[in-house]
Amino acid sequence: MRNPDYLENAIEIARMAGTVMKELQSVEIHTDWKADGTPLTEADTRINRMVIEEISRRFPDHGVLGEEESSETDREFVWVCDPIDGTIPYSHGLTISTFSLALVRNGMPVTGVVFDPFQDRLYAAEKDAGTTANGVKVQVNNRTTLKDAVVSINGPEYFTGILNDLLKRWIFPFTPQSCLRCKTDSKRSFYSRHLRLEQSLGLCHDQDSG
Repeated sequence: MRNPDYLENAIEIARMAGTVMKELQSVEIHTDWKADGTPLTEADTRINRMVIEEISRRFPDHGVLGEEESSETDREFVWVCDPIDGTIPYSHGLTISTFSLALVRNGMPVTGVVFDPFQDRLYAAEKDAGTTANGVKVQVNNRTTLKDAVVSINGPEYFTGILNDLLKRWIFPFTPQSCLRCKTDSKRSFYSRHLRLEQSLGLCHDQDSG
C-alpha cells in the first residue's frame, strides 16, 4: 500500500543533507582516505549520521544502510543512503555531487530521491506513481533504437563483454545522436536511480543480480 509520508520524509531529509553539503563545502574540506582508496569527508559522515538519526526518529521500526554507517539493516523496511554521490569532485570544491536516498521493502525499491543542492534540482520517484523533477512529471522519450540516442560510457572495464559484443555485431551506427550508456554505481545510489528510471518507463540493469 502506498504511503505518501515515505516520499515526503525522503524529500525533507534530502534537503537537510543538501544544506550540510553546501555549508561544509564553503569552508576548507579535509579529506581522509578509506582502506579501499575512496575519499571520505566530514560531510559524508555527518550526513550519514543525520540520516540514521532522522529515520530512527521518524520510522523507529526501519533500518538504514549507509555508505559510512548502518543501523538495523535486517528490518523489513530499510533506507539506503549514499551521503555524497561524487565525493571526489566534492572534496575538490566542484559543485556536481548529489545526495541519494531510497526506501526498500524486502530488497525492492519503494521510494527514492536524488538531490543536487547546488542546482536545487530534486528527482523523486515512488513505485506506481511515476517520477518528478522539482515537482514536474518526467518520463523517458519514445526512441526504440540506439542509433537515435547518445553514447556515454563510465567505467568501461566493467562492461567489456557487452561492449565487445555490440561492436562485433555492429548493432548501432556511430552517429552524434547514438547512445550507449554504461555506468557502475554502488548499491546505495543504485536503488534511488533504479526507481527513478523505472518509474519513468526506462530500463535499469544491475549487473550483480542480473
